[in-house]
Amino acid sequence: MRKFVLPFLLILSLFGTEITFDKNLNIESSLKQKFQTYWELRGKKRFYKTYNMEIPYLNYLHNQDWYEDYFANAPRIKKIVVKKIECKNEKCNISMIFYPQYNPNDYSFIKDIWVKVNNNWYHRYNDNPLPPMGKPVF
Repeated sequence: MRKFVLPFLLILSLFGTEITFDKNLNIESSLKQKFQTYWELRGKKRFYKTYNMEIPYLNYLHNQDWYEDYFANAPRIKKIVVKKIECKNEKCNISMIFYPQYNPNDYSFIKDIWVKVNNNWYHRYNDNPLPPMGKPVF
């Protein structure tokens, strides 16, 4: 039994996403849980599961196949460090540092947006699906 468990845990740790929050941050427990689940799934490239965690209007703009294709080349995530959380009404901006799996010396600062709709937290898909107002589309 030990021969099986140790290699399994080692493999599992290679694909896990570590998420840490600064000590002094106040975050609603339901948002914290949803945030962690979302980014752990994104880190493992399980986009078929994160699609339904995006803000509901995304379903009207793009189908799940488009969504999965869009993120297909996204890097695996090794670590996320949450530095700042600013909430106003039902919207929270979460500032974090994002470390990719295969190049931990390379990192990015990201501002993640979460919105509470009908008492559920959703990730705000950060894209401009519509052209800016007043500019020609063609």
